[in-house]
Amino acid sequence: MRRDQCGVEHIPIPSTFPPLCTFLEANNKDAGRPLVRRPRRRACLLGLGDGAKVPAADAIRGTRAGHGRAGCRRSVRRAWPRRPGRRPRLRALGGVGEDSGVDGVVSYLMSACDVLQSFETISTVSRLSGNQVTVRCQRSSAAGFYKLSGVGTLVSVAFTTVEGAQARSRDWFPLAEAPVARRQCLSSRHENGGTTGGAGGSSVTVSTGKALNTALCTRAATDTPIIIYVTGTITLSNTEAVSGSSCSTRTDQIELRGIENVSIIGKDTAIFDQIGIHIRDSSNIILQNLHVRNVKKSNGAISNGGDAIGMESSVRNVWVDHCTLEASGGESDGYDGLCDMKTGTKYVTVSYTIFKNSGRGGLVGASDTDLDNGPVTFHHNYYTNIDSRVPLLRAATAHAYNNYYYEINDSGLNSRVGAKMRVEKNYFEDSSNPLGTFYTDLMGYWHVIDNVFDNCEWTSSDHPAGPTVASTTSVTIPYSYTADAVSCVRTIVGDTAGADNGIKFSNGCAESTPAPSPGTPSTPNPSTLTPPGDNLSIGADSDGSTKATGTSFKDVRDGSLSTFWSPTESTGHIRIKWAASVTVGSIFIREASGYEGRIQSWSVLDDADNVITTGTGLSGAITFTPRSMDKVTFKIVSASGTPAVAEFETYSVGPSWSIGAGSDGSTKATGTSFKDVRDGLLSTYWSPTESTGHIRIKWDSSKTVGTIFIREASGHEGRIQSWSVLDDADSVITTGTGLSGVITFTPRSMDNVTFKIVSATDTPTVAEFETYQ
Repeated sequence: MRRDQCGVEHIPIPSTFPPLCTFLEANNKDAGRPLVRRPRRRACLLGLGDGAKVPAADAIRGTRAGHGRAGCRRSVRRAWPRRPGRRPRLRALGGVGEDSGVDGVVSYLMSACDVLQSFETISTVSRLSGNQVTVRCQRSSAAGFYKLSGVGTLVSVAFTTVEGAQARSRDWFPLAEAPVARRQCLSSRHENGGTTGGAGGSSVTVSTGKALNTALCTRAATDTPIIIYVTGTITLSNTEAVSGSSCSTRTDQIELRGIENVSIIGKDTAIFDQIGIHIRDSSNIILQNLHVRNVKKSNGAISNGGDAIGMESSVRNVWVDHCTLEASGGESDGYDGLCDMKTGTKYVTVSYTIFKNSGRGGLVGASDTDLDNGPVTFHHNYYTNIDSRVPLLRAATAHAYNNYYYEINDSGLNSRVGAKMRVEKNYFEDSSNPLGTFYTDLMGYWHVIDNVFDNCEWTSSDHPAGPTVASTTSVTIPYSYTADAVSCVRTIVGDTAGADNGIKFSNGCAESTPAPSPGTPSTPNPSTLTPPGDNLSIGADSDGSTKATGTSFKDVRDGSLSTFWSPTESTGHIRIKWAASVTVGSIFIREASGYEGRIQSWSVLDDADNVITTGTGLSGAITFTPRSMDKVTFKIVSASGTPAVAEFETYSVGPSWSIGAGSDGSTKATGTSFKDVRDGLLSTYWSPTESTGHIRIKWDSSKTVGTIFIREASGHEGRIQSWSVLDDADSVITTGTGLSGVITFTPRSMDNVTFKIVSATDTPTVAEFETYQ
């Protein structure tokens, strides 16, 4: 047994290989020629176990007649000539697919099942459609399986063997006529053959739970690939169970049961409101760019046992990416976990996902006897205002790297019952008991590498890892990966994690999204809040491409949502222009009532028609590096139906430096949080325990700040009476009374800025503390 470059184990082909060789020789169009070109020690004809896979067609052609079946039994393990940094092309199996057709492929795959005679295999064949064929070789005990599948002349092979009581999955090795992309091993989802979801399948866009279930149920078979794009809000009220041979759906949750090869991806804004996603007996699933919120198990509408995402019972290869999972309380409020994995859930990666406002983040293993889960990888996730379980790990192995844990209230990573965690380059801030074994004496273990514990407390009477944190085990990772420097984690995760955030990934310790330059598009930084300051479009001029009857260019700058501009087709552009250059750093496009969501892709151009930024969908303000220009253009690249723009607002400020920054302060009242002043939401806020206090925004490196904007929470406006602003040396920058708009001062470079409430009527609240250049 050996491992390949990604740490996947492989075994040589057993001596029962001749039936497959015999079939191949009998059906090869060059019959009589040997199957093996360069015989070597026994392995696998299909290249199993060889990092540089063998071109099977070349092996079939052969060159010397002396090898014959003996050579086939020895197989082809020899490294094939290859180009540096690239795998060789893998071709279809010569005459097997081309000359013998589907029946030949079926016979070939059935013969391959003989390889596993020692596993008491049961072979089954099913034709899905046309030339698509699947053959399964199922071990009679159901503890492991040997699966082979083919589509026309394209053949893929995967297999699982049983070692002891645990099934170990092996890798996929495609034999196709196209070059095979180099495999990137970054996390657990890349093991066991990788996680590709519905790649290569058809796609459909849905906006209700019933439509989503229908998409699952109208596939040809349970493993037919499909990509389901979701837009709008999925609720219990628009979800209905749908019947079909390729699905098993429910009305009270989105049920992915007994299926394979499915991607569910948010398009624009995709919200699952009070309805959870449940994965059971399924494999190769991708959930991306989804916002799942307020799923309950009691005290209201009930779904999925209170889990935002739940996985159980022989689940394999799942990738949860760029999602936002949130609750509005703990178990006493009716909520359970945000992402739970149990009863045989393996090879899962959770990445670039926000976990927030919940009593429980998630678990791997539901009880002290549920010990057959993992491995699991968690990376570049943002956990905030979570009481515990980030995650709770029982017996499994996990890799947690480059995560940002902020305000973990009771306990953090909880390794129990022999579990092993590699905890690497994570940033813990304002958190209690970030790592250890909690609420039990059944110890787990941890391998710690270069983590930061910033203002954390270790108060648990159980088995906390701190305050002097040291490794208690060693965990080797079987895949290759590159971790970001821990000093950059807060910034990177703040910029990239969560749904509806552009699906951005880390580019390392540089800015995750490069600053825009003329002609270079960049990913926008949307905010649901109207930028502070005056709308520069009021009093300006406007023009555009075409205008539909009854609409006007001027209507986008009249301050009214009841009038609008619309092009004559589904694309076009609208422009705001001034007599002299002004500084613009953000725009806000407001679609007309009844037309929301029609604009799909767009770009923003400066006065030289250079692209400033591009994006898809409209979720709020579009911000960019402020620049001086005498006109700015909003270009609609694609839309569903005729679009309508009611207001094209322009503002001088660019992105708020507070988004993705850190924050702290004096005291915080129960139910409020320091981080809520930088989350872009008016529904959450910070409040001191008395009528005075301070709140601070801080960065890993200095920022040039010349403007701040304090937004008081709804219903609390006007409470703050007198205040001061302090720089990173606690020197007073400016003072004032009341809050009537932006606070400006001479721009200065600093790594933190403080807003101090000197006096207030009653307890004050700050919903947002925005900072600008």
